[in-house]
Amino acid sequence: MTETFLKADASAGALPDAVSSYLAYFARLFEYDRWANGRALDAMRSLGDRLPARPVHRLSHLLICQEMWVGRMTRSPRPITDFFPSWTLAEAATRAASIGTLVQRFIESIDDAMLLAEFEYTSSEGGRYRNRPIDVLTQLSQHGCYHRGQIALELNPLLPAPISTDYIVFSRIG
Repeated sequence: MTETFLKADASAGALPDAVSSYLAYFARLFEYDRWANGRALDAMRSLGDRLPARPVHRLSHLLICQEMWVGRMTRSPRPITDFFPSWTLAEAATRAASIGTLVQRFIESIDDAMLLAEFEYTSSEGGRYRNRPIDVLTQLSQHGCYHRGQIALELNPLLPAPISTDYIVFSRIG
């Protein structure tokens, strides 16, 4: 059996801009996150009155968690306690835009050293914890993928064609 492996092109030099640092990587990852949320929102809008409540509820949850974690990392005085808000589709779309910008600005406001520095916070259950922004941003990315997968599972039977929010699809279009 012959195996083929990708070989690094020695003439390529430095890593592409999109992966030259952790922060550039996370900026790209959350650019994808915004794109994927937009695809989910477009699919939801296309259903009109046939849209079930649960997909909007799931999207609202993943968005509020992003807002909550940025608040913890920036020591926002306004703690979020409702992790399952009952937003309308219009409100979820508005919040997707504002929270996407919030995450983007957070990433732009720190450097690689800050990304690796621990911060302390109080959980919703009252426990004190320490984490690093690099771990939180990874969690948020995975959390979004998880819930968008649930959203697709719920919406696809109602749509003329399944939605795809896969990263590889995003990477193909730029």
